[in-house]
Amino acid sequence: NSAAFSGDAYFKSAAFSGDANFESAAFSGYARFNSAAFSGDAYFKSAAFSGDANFESAAFSGYARFNSAAFSGDAYFKSAAFSGHASFSSAAFSGYADFMSAAFLSDAIFSGQGNSVDADPVEAKLSFDLSDGKATGTYDQPKQGGWIARRSFPSAYFQNALFLGRALFDNRDFHSVTERDGADTFDGAKFYKDAVFHGGQVHRGIPVTRTEYSIALTPEKRTLSAVPSDAMARLHKAALLGMKPNDEDREIETWRLKREALIQEENAKLKTDSAHFQRLEEAFRTMKQIMEERRDRVQEANFFKRELRARRKRRDKYVSNWDRRASYVYEWLSDFGTSFLRPLVWLFGGVVFFSLIYYGLGGAPWNLSQLGDAGIFSLSRVFPFGPWAEVDPCGTLGQILDRLPPEGACGDRARTVVPLSRFGFGILGTLQSFLAITLVFLSGLAIRRRFQIN
Repeated sequence: NSAAFSGDAYFKSAAFSGDANFESAAFSGYARFNSAAFSGDAYFKSAAFSGDANFESAAFSGYARFNSAAFSGDAYFKSAAFSGHASFSSAAFSGYADFMSAAFLSDAIFSGQGNSVDADPVEAKLSFDLSDGKATGTYDQPKQGGWIARRSFPSAYFQNALFLGRALFDNRDFHSVTERDGADTFDGAKFYKDAVFHGGQVHRGIPVTRTEYSIALTPEKRTLSAVPSDAMARLHKAALLGMKPNDEDREIETWRLKREALIQEENAKLKTDSAHFQRLEEAFRTMKQIMEERRDRVQEANFFKRELRARRKRRDKYVSNWDRRASYVYEWLSDFGTSFLRPLVWLFGGVVFFSLIYYGLGGAPWNLSQLGDAGIFSLSRVFPFGPWAEVDPCGTLGQILDRLPPEGACGDRARTVVPLSRFGFGILGTLQSFLAITLVFLSGLAIRRRFQIN
């Protein structure tokens, strides 16, 4: 810790069998830690990287602490694997931050600090004093100005990154769209817990359609099988550093089984953890608001649905059973007010359903004419306007509704004894009309949400 490297620092493929402490170290040149294996905790808190920092394919078996580190050049963590918490809280990224295909098995913390400003980079300076016979490094980076380093991501890349734990990007600003090989910043990323963007800004050009957020609603999907096999192999190698080659307790299968058991134990708790689903609800609400600011109606609606599903899974005093039941009904009828076709399907399905009820309750024998009357009456409850004719006054429905013609107009057809009163039939018709109005409203609401212009 506090070491000063005046030239390039080569730790490529290095194996640290215990804790590795580079806290407050200063790297003036290229810092190479690619393919390094850390068996214990890795401390890079407040480390200063004046040149590029390469941790590509590195494996961190313990905690990885990069909080308050300063990356003046590019930071490469492509395909890095983090078994414990990975903390980049308040880390300064003035160059390119590459976390493509990184695997985070625990929480990934990228929380920023400071106010949101434009992303004009400033050049940091690293100088050395050799006058007293030892190298003393001084790292000078402006704290204010056009760019606040500890909040902004001028250029970040998380394509195909895997987050089994929480992903905290609160108070971070993504100022640009980072594209590579036709993929953008978060394309293919998977969040198995809440992805938090509270208090930050996300560039309008960063899409979310190819990012998986909904899997966080189903904790049982969190499993080591989601982690790429090469990342698991590197983590296992890091965990075994310093152990005896024939230590049976540290065999790869035993190690995987123990880790998987811990994940499944946590999953079982998450299913009934109201705090977990409350955090999800709040995270989805923030993303919904970001989409609202973009005027992206489709994605705004998608995050709104996720927000309501997360709320429904809470089991606390603030969400009643009636709230949950109403949420299910709202989803079944209109997909939370986002589908304009589903209410219409329910509407016309209701026409058929109530037609059969009217026909059955009329007590009439099987008769196509009477069935037609029931269908016409059902349609008239939904469409009071239009060409729907009156029911046959001589039929069963006509008698129920007291629409009999003058004496003798029905010919030889005698009056039928009907078991249901006109009042009861009217109650059913009113209920159908009320449901029809509700479904038409939900369909119109979905159309308005999708195509509205504020």
